[in-house]
Amino acid sequence: MNTARLALAKVPGVAIVDGPSRPMIEAAGRCPEIISFSIADPHDRASRLTAAQLRVVHLALAGRGVLLGQPVDVGPFGVLRLAFGMRDRRSDQLAAGLDIAVGVLSDILARPDTWNAAESALPVPADRTVELVHA
Repeated sequence: MNTARLALAKVPGVAIVDGPSRPMIEAAGRCPEIISFSIADPHDRASRLTAAQLRVVHLALAGRGVLLGQPVDVGPFGVLRLAFGMRDRRSDQLAAGLDIAVGVLSDILARPDTWNAAESALPVPADRTVELVHA
């Protein structure tokens, strides 16, 4: 999902984190189905948020209708994950959902004062929910 990688890479503070299997997946002519990304600490741009710190961002995203994989540790920092399945690759709604998700992520990252659990408790209309993780 190169479109998703490019869209996420344009968000200030976001860095794509390639997994160890990426070269093998690309050599086989396939696109990675999981895109992991880290987020810069808003108070120290040279540092990345830990998985524990990303939980707050994850909740804020969910509160705005963007459902991503839960944060995981990858050493000294954490990552959030976008996961794609076959139905996503065939879906015309993927581009629209990705635009909404990137817009919400950009908005949240621009306002770290909104990163609190209270925001995640806000009800989200069903037609505004963007699920980018599938079991």
